[in-house]
Amino acid sequence: MDLIMKNLLNLIFVILFFGCNSENGKIIHPTTENIPDLNLENVRVTNTGSNHFEIDSITKHLNTIEVQEVISENEGEYSNLFGFITDIVIDSYNRIYILDERRQDISIFNDEGKFLKKIGGKGAGPGETESAKSLSIYNDERLLVSNFNRIEVFKIKENDIEFYNSENFEKPVNNLCIIGDTLFTYSPIVISKYRDSEKNYFPIIHAYSMPEMKFLFSFGESYKSEKLPIVSQLSFGEMSCNENTSTVIFEFDRFPFLYGYSSKNGSLKWVNIFDELQMPIIEESMRGGQIGIGFNSSENKFRDSILRTKTLLDNYQLVQVDRRLIPEENSYVSESEVMSFIIDANTGKSIYLGKEIPRILGSSKDLLIGVNSDYVQALLLK
Repeated sequence: MDLIMKNLLNLIFVILFFGCNSENGKIIHPTTENIPDLNLENVRVTNTGSNHFEIDSITKHLNTIEVQEVISENEGEYSNLFGFITDIVIDSYNRIYILDERRQDISIFNDEGKFLKKIGGKGAGPGETESAKSLSIYNDERLLVSNFNRIEVFKIKENDIEFYNSENFEKPVNNLCIIGDTLFTYSPIVISKYRDSEKNYFPIIHAYSMPEMKFLFSFGESYKSEKLPIVSQLSFGEMSCNENTSTVIFEFDRFPFLYGYSSKNGSLKWVNIFDELQMPIIEESMRGGQIGIGFNSSENKFRDSILRTKTLLDNYQLVQVDRRLIPEENSYVSESEVMSFIIDANTGKSIYLGKEIPRILGSSKDLLIGVNSDYVQALLLK
């Protein structure tokens, strides 16, 4: 990218993000210190014109995939509906594990979509969960399930899967993923744990050795602010791993920024800015003596959010943007679409693929598992 283009993009971001900072005493986020510097060599810009490399084998395959069948537990009109699907993983036996956040259980299917069994369930007992959001598989032997300050571990066997043990964590676990013998967890900022700190940002990704799950180191910066409630509210996001490039990837829920970190030492490898996304303007203000934030979408036609990335093949991550049409006042419109990109997890370079690919939440060498727009149906893709 030449200097003229960099300066132009800088100007666009200044207008977009800072134009309202002085209106009505409100602070508009992200603030200057939270926006990646476009002049840095490792900061890249991704948009629908991105075509930084060619991988024909993947792009052609993805653009021709179709839904083979809906994955269902039983026969019947409503048996194929989940409460809300948040994560899907596939083991070395090609068994499919579908996490239902609303029901707090995991449904297991074979590679043809046949229901095998259900594990977990809502509760506080061994193997039960109350806030499961994320799954990961270690060494083809263990299924790990995030459960706030615990991880539930299930033993994977050739013909079965059974509860193994629970591991307690000092820091909450919202997401988890594994590279080699290292477990990575993403932890939101809990105000009570940092109330006396003088910092205005904190590490949000933590590394643990496997299988003993002993703490190693932390990295990845939270949102920066002098006000701890703002740090806490704006640091939510999603984390994923690319084992082939030893890269841990994090995206903020509220901002179009994607970060790639080295799994070996937590150093920042690259930053990717999605510059065409429509996310609500975040307005910070005082309400009744308390700090609060509001979300202003009045200038937007769409509501965009970046989904948790998935490894496709070798170095490459699938990044999808869930785009929802904002309904007009006093009406409801369920219209939505998904924009798909491929990113080289080692360099941050990207390709735009279009809007024809279904939402994909599970991937392996042999299988792709998608979901419908409401995340209540799982789809076996070919």
